[in-house]
Amino acid sequence: RTSAWREVKISCKASGYTFTDYSIHWVNQAPGKGLQWMGWINTATHEPKYADDFKGRFAFSLETSASTAYLQINNLKNEDTSTYFCTRDAYYWYFDVWGAGTMVPSPQKRAKARLILIFRTNTDRESGASRSF
Repeated sequence: RTSAWREVKISCKASGYTFTDYSIHWVNQAPGKGLQWMGWINTATHEPKYADDFKGRFAFSLETSASTAYLQINNLKNEDTSTYFCTRDAYYWYFDVWGAGTMVPSPQKRAKARLILIFRTNTDRESGASRSF
Protein backbone atom coordinates (compact mmCIF):
# COMPACT_ATOMS: atom_id res chain seq x y z
CA ARG A 1 0.00 0.00 0.00
CA THR A 2 2.79 2.43 0.80
CA SER A 3 4.28 2.17 -2.70
CA ALA A 4 1.10 3.53 -4.30
CA TRP A 5 1.69 6.80 -2.49
CA ARG A 6 5.25 6.97 -3.77
CA GLU A 7 4.32 6.92 -7.44
CA VAL A 8 2.05 9.02 -9.58
CA LYS A 9 0.63 8.71 -13.08
CA ILE A 10 -0.52 11.88 -14.83
CA SER A 11 -2.79 11.72 -17.86
CA CYS A 12 -2.96 14.14 -20.77
CA LYS A 13 -6.07 13.74 -22.95
CA ALA A 14 -6.00 15.33 -26.38
CA SER A 15 -8.95 16.13 -28.63
CA GLY A 16 -9.80 18.00 -31.80
CA TYR A 17 -6.95 16.66 -33.94
CA THR A 18 -5.35 13.41 -35.08
CA PHE A 19 -3.40 12.35 -32.01
CA THR A 20 -0.63 10.55 -33.89
CA ASP A 21 0.19 13.61 -36.04
CA TYR A 22 1.94 15.49 -33.21
CA SER A 23 4.47 14.45 -30.60
CA ILE A 24 3.76 15.13 -26.92
CA HIS A 25 6.38 16.81 -24.74
CA TRP A 26 6.45 17.00 -20.96
CA VAL A 27 7.60 20.09 -19.05
CA ASN A 28 7.65 20.76 -15.33
CA GLN A 29 7.87 23.81 -13.12
CA ALA A 30 9.02 23.47 -9.51
CA PRO A 31 7.78 26.09 -7.03
CA GLY A 32 9.65 29.35 -7.58
CA LYS A 33 11.57 27.97 -10.57
CA GLY A 34 11.37 28.24 -14.35
CA LEU A 35 10.09 25.71 -16.86
CA GLN A 36 12.17 22.56 -17.35
CA TRP A 37 11.87 20.32 -20.40
CA MET A 38 11.61 16.66 -19.44
CA GLY A 39 11.42 14.94 -22.79
CA TRP A 40 8.94 13.79 -25.38
CA ILE A 41 7.18 10.80 -26.86
CA ASN A 42 6.56 10.15 -30.53
CA THR A 43 2.84 9.42 -30.77
CA ALA A 44 3.23 7.49 -34.02
CA THR A 45 6.01 5.12 -32.87
CA HIS A 46 5.51 5.32 -29.07
CA GLU A 47 9.25 5.97 -28.72
CA PRO A 48 10.13 8.17 -25.72
CA LYS A 49 13.18 10.41 -25.33
CA TYR A 50 14.16 11.75 -21.92
CA ALA A 51 16.24 14.71 -20.84
CA ASP A 52 19.22 13.58 -18.76
CA ASP A 53 17.66 14.68 -15.46
CA PHE A 54 14.58 12.55 -16.11
CA LYS A 55 16.09 9.20 -17.09
CA GLY A 56 15.24 6.33 -14.78
CA ARG A 57 12.25 7.08 -12.55
CA PHE A 58 10.16 8.86 -15.18
CA ALA A 59 8.22 7.06 -17.90
CA PHE A 60 6.20 8.41 -20.83
CA SER A 61 3.53 6.20 -22.37
CA LEU A 62 0.50 6.44 -24.64
CA GLU A 63 -2.98 5.07 -25.06
CA THR A 64 -3.44 5.99 -28.69
CA SER A 65 -7.02 4.72 -28.92
CA ALA A 66 -7.96 7.20 -26.17
CA SER A 67 -5.73 10.02 -27.51
CA THR A 68 -4.04 10.11 -24.13
CA ALA A 69 -0.42 10.49 -23.05
CA TYR A 70 0.83 9.54 -19.61
CA LEU A 71 3.69 10.55 -17.36
CA GLN A 72 4.52 8.14 -14.56
CA ILE A 73 6.91 9.08 -11.76
CA ASN A 74 8.21 6.18 -9.68
CA ASN A 75 9.86 6.32 -6.26
CA LEU A 76 8.57 9.84 -5.76
CA LYS A 77 11.04 12.18 -4.06
CA ASN A 78 10.62 15.57 -2.42
CA GLU A 79 12.45 17.20 -5.34
CA ASP A 80 9.71 15.95 -7.69
CA THR A 81 7.32 18.47 -6.12
CA SER A 82 6.29 20.41 -9.20
CA THR A 83 3.56 21.24 -11.66
CA TYR A 84 3.76 18.97 -14.70
CA PHE A 85 2.54 20.04 -18.13
CA CYS A 86 2.00 18.16 -21.36
CA THR A 87 2.30 20.12 -24.57
CA ARG A 88 1.81 19.44 -28.26
CA ASP A 89 4.75 19.89 -30.59
CA ALA A 90 3.17 21.54 -33.63
CA TYR A 91 6.35 22.09 -35.62
CA TYR A 92 9.98 21.67 -34.60
CA TRP A 93 9.67 22.52 -30.90
CA TYR A 94 6.87 25.03 -31.32
CA PHE A 95 4.54 24.09 -28.47
CA ASP A 96 1.19 25.45 -29.54
CA VAL A 97 -1.19 23.74 -27.10
CA TRP A 98 -0.53 23.19 -23.40
CA GLY A 99 -2.32 21.22 -20.72
CA ALA A 100 -3.48 23.10 -17.62
CA GLY A 101 -0.81 21.41 -15.48
CA THR A 102 -0.96 18.89 -12.66
CA MET A 103 0.54 19.73 -9.29
CA VAL A 104 2.37 16.85 -7.61
CA PRO A 105 3.07 17.48 -3.92
CA SER A 106 5.95 15.92 -2.00
CA PRO A 107 5.57 12.31 -0.78
CA GLN A 108 5.44 13.68 2.77
CA LYS A 109 2.42 15.86 1.93
CA ARG A 110 0.78 13.01 0.01
CA ALA A 111 1.17 10.70 3.02
CA LYS A 112 -0.28 13.36 5.33
CA ALA A 113 -3.27 13.83 2.99
CA ARG A 114 -3.82 10.06 3.01
CA LEU A 115 -3.81 9.95 6.82
CA ILE A 116 -6.35 12.77 6.95
CA LEU A 117 -8.56 10.95 4.43
CA ILE A 118 -8.41 7.70 6.44
CA PHE A 119 -9.20 9.56 9.66
CA ARG A 120 -12.18 11.33 8.10
CA THR A 121 -13.50 8.10 6.59
CA ASN A 122 -13.26 6.26 9.93
CA THR A 123 -14.96 9.14 11.73
CA ASP A 124 -17.81 9.13 9.21
CA ARG A 125 -18.22 5.38 9.61
CA GLU A 126 -18.40 5.65 13.40
CA SER A 127 -21.02 8.39 13.20
CA GLY A 128 -23.14 6.38 10.79
CA ALA A 129 -22.58 8.77 7.90
CA SER A 130 -21.72 7.44 4.48
CA ARG A 131 -19.45 9.08 1.98
CA SER A 132 -18.35 8.02 -1.47
CA PHE A 133 -15.20 9.20 -3.20
